[in-house]
Amino acid sequence: MAEPSLEEVPLPAPPGAPAEASDALLALPAGASADEPAAGVLVVPDGTGCDEPVRAALARLAAAGFAALAPRAPAWLADPAADCAAEWSAFAARPDRDEVRRGEAALAVLAEHPRVDADRVGVVGLGAGGTLAFLLGCASRGVAAVVVLGGRVVYPELSAAKPVQPLELALNLGAPVLGLFGEADPAVPLQDRDALRDRLTQFAVRCEVRALPGAGHGFSNPSRGGYHEPAARDAWERTLRFLGEELAAT
Repeated sequence: MAEPSLEEVPLPAPPGAPAEASDALLALPAGASADEPAAGVLVVPDGTGCDEPVRAALARLAAAGFAALAPRAPAWLADPAADCAAEWSAFAARPDRDEVRRGEAALAVLAEHPRVDADRVGVVGLGAGGTLAFLLGCASRGVAAVVVLGGRVVYPELSAAKPVQPLELALNLGAPVLGLFGEADPAVPLQDRDALRDRLTQFAVRCEVRALPGAGHGFSNPSRGGYHEPAARDAWERTLRFLGEELAAT
């Protein structure tokens, strides 16, 4: 796949949250203009700081006709080979409130771009970024579609940084959800996937929740030991189809 031209876009420091990413990578599709703006997609990285999967996601999205933005956030997971317990320990220390504020600031930058249709903006979360994508969909009325490519929807425990279970916020969702998880991912077991589907159905949120056969934790990131190429390919095919349907121009 030919990599699209990427431009660096400054990100403002979100009010009330510690500053981290100061810029983002933006990929624009061919043909997008102020007269014919493209749908936008915010890509939320998984915390490993690995550039390759983020650039690959931007390339896929731009090739499919979306304007895609990804914050260049620093790694909070020092070891991409970390197991689920170590990943949770690092993720648990990051306040959800700050993460959502950073996401909302990035969404605003994307939506305000002159070649992006602000009414057609979705969010795709990679790995742990899937949790943040879900939270962002619950918090922001400017999100028209949510894709969770892995990422916990039920926390092992609550704390000051993670005071509310993600599923408890599902009532606030105003966008359809595609949730794709590794069938063998211990961070998102069958009961959590079922709970997600049940809760979204309860609140009349259109959704598809699917387990990918043979895949485990970190299935979409080539830099992680759990990378599963067939599942990653399947997930991206489903993601692009879902976004194409939900973010289509009317």
